[in-house]
Amino acid sequence: MSRRSRAFFRQKTEQLAQHFEIEIKLHRCPVGSDTPLKKQLLQVYKTTGKKPKELTEQPECPRELEYILQWWLEVRGSEPLTFTELQNWSQLTHKNLRAWEVDLIRSLDRIYWNTINDNSSTATDSRSN
Repeated sequence: MSRRSRAFFRQKTEQLAQHFEIEIKLHRCPVGSDTPLKKQLLQVYKTTGKKPKELTEQPECPRELEYILQWWLEVRGSEPLTFTELQNWSQLTHKNLRAWEVDLIRSLDRIYWNTINDNSSTATDSRSN
């Protein structure tokens, strides 16, 4: 892989990680609310026509790596992912994961667990409700 290709890949994986972390935070419900923050912000946008800063700052999910995010959604569970779970999922779904894809899926999983377990935030994860 050339330097240019590595730089492109690194940029896309970082973009995916940033998109994902913000997405997880936006799906949390603020304290005292049963409505995820993203839904509230979209309602503000719809009502005012002005896009809230939290929505404009989120990078797009890179199209080249959308499938990685979809795979994580398929395989994620109620506990952090293990190599064994990924291997079993890969075999059952006939998806031949490459090493870098495993690393990226596990990275997304770490971001997810770090974000939802962040005690500095008082919001709750709306997907676990």
